[in-house]
Amino acid sequence: EAMQFPIIGSLSLFSLYCAFKFFDKETVNLILSAYFALMGCGAVTATVSPVLSSVVTSLDRVRFTKEIKIPHKLPAFIGGESPWDVGIDVTL
Repeated sequence: EAMQFPIIGSLSLFSLYCAFKFFDKETVNLILSAYFALMGCGAVTATVSPVLSSVVTSLDRVRFTKEIKIPHKLPAFIGGESPWDVGIDVTL
């Protein structure tokens, strides 16, 4: 992982350079603000969720599960076996 740091850092800085080169400052700031807001909400949710689930056990949980099969016409060496199995499992 330590050997990948310079590569990932260089790619991040280059992508930020390209973003400022092709978009105006307000658009880049909006994209970065939205990204950090979503990551912050995810971090707070992941941190607080175990505590709240142990405190509030009387609520009924709603579980949503959806299985989707997506057929494709790609060769097996590119896309793998057909159909692709995609599963969505959400517990509220």
